[in-house]
Amino acid sequence: MKIESIFTNKNSLLFAGIGFFTLGSQTLVFRASLRVFEGSEICTGLFLFTWLFWGATGAAFYRLIPESFRNKCTPVTLSLLFPLACLLQMLLLIRARSVWGIPEYEIFTLDKLIMTMFLFNAPVSLLTGFIFALTSRLTAAGELYRCEALGSFIGCVIITCLLYIGVPDAAVFSVLTCLLLLLLYPAFPKKLQYIILAYVFLITAAISGGLLLHQEFKASWRRFLPNTRIQGTFMTSQAAYAYGIRDGSFVVSRWNSVCTALPGRPWINAALCLSQKPNAKSIMIIGNNAPLALAFCKFKQVSRVCWVSPDPNYPQELFSIVPQSYSKPEKLVLESITVMQRRDKIQYDMIIVQPPALISLSTNRFYSQEFFRLIKSKLLQKGVMAISFSGGENFLSNEQKHFGAR
Repeated sequence: MKIESIFTNKNSLLFAGIGFFTLGSQTLVFRASLRVFEGSEICTGLFLFTWLFWGATGAAFYRLIPESFRNKCTPVTLSLLFPLACLLQMLLLIRARSVWGIPEYEIFTLDKLIMTMFLFNAPVSLLTGFIFALTSRLTAAGELYRCEALGSFIGCVIITCLLYIGVPDAAVFSVLTCLLLLLLYPAFPKKLQYIILAYVFLITAAISGGLLLHQEFKASWRRFLPNTRIQGTFMTSQAAYAYGIRDGSFVVSRWNSVCTALPGRPWINAALCLSQKPNAKSIMIIGNNAPLALAFCKFKQVSRVCWVSPDPNYPQELFSIVPQSYSKPEKLVLESITVMQRRDKIQYDMIIVQPPALISLSTNRFYSQEFFRLIKSKLLQKGVMAISFSGGENFLSNEQKHFGAR
């Protein structure tokens, strides 16, 4: 297949557009599923399995329908349905908790998780499988499949770049739909009415779909924190965040959990740590604990506080939106795990480790032997390390029992 043939053959450009949109839309759907299921690896496995399962089902469905109906189906007309399929899939996932009646603060049970992924992950894959089976009857089907693969690769690269620089998922959906329109245009039938309807349909889908997704994401955050005045959202390559004011505190949420609450109550932990090392001058904090990092910066004896977050882009984004009273002090240094490992040769009097909950493989590096060897190499000879782990859902401490937890 020659690259220039993609731009001269209308069907080649059409299938490049199909590949471009399907990979991009599945990326957005996958991010939505990670947001709903908090990065669960079981969710990831089910997503990939159902993606292939419904693709094969769509191809089988094409073989089962009457011949008369098959002859009326064309790839370009079916491709116009991709934005609606993607939009439906994302809306179903965002509202999955409401559909099953699961509160925002509860973990999905395994049966509900399996049913959600099987039922809600169908639209885009079904349509893709159907079109692939339809393509097998066209001339030069092999070339069209190669064009689709090339379009998928390009779409994957573009979507990754957009998400990496922090473009919201809703805006990415609108961009995807507009680019799909440009790629499908050469394959449109030469009928003015058809072209106008296709343009109006896709542009409406791009604008209204993007706005609807934006509102749904904000609504899901309001369901999680119902009495919070949402001030805005921001994105990193790892997750989407929402921030606002709740009961006088500045809160930031991610994946149906609060990752930062300012001012918080950091002084108890700070006092406990300093009781073990009263003369600590340099302190490293690993984990999402901005209040503790800011608290240590207020001690005169402390000359350097290094904050290492599991999401390396989060601290910088956080200090760009916090109120002025919580602005970043000069003592505070923001680092990532990779930078700390490769370039930071400074050793610390105290290292405080609060690893994220072990709910996904992306956090397993904080529980490895290599990680603790790295921590040891960053400690001074008489340095102190403090570490805390999240408690299991099936464990109640004596303090929790005393206050009536069941």
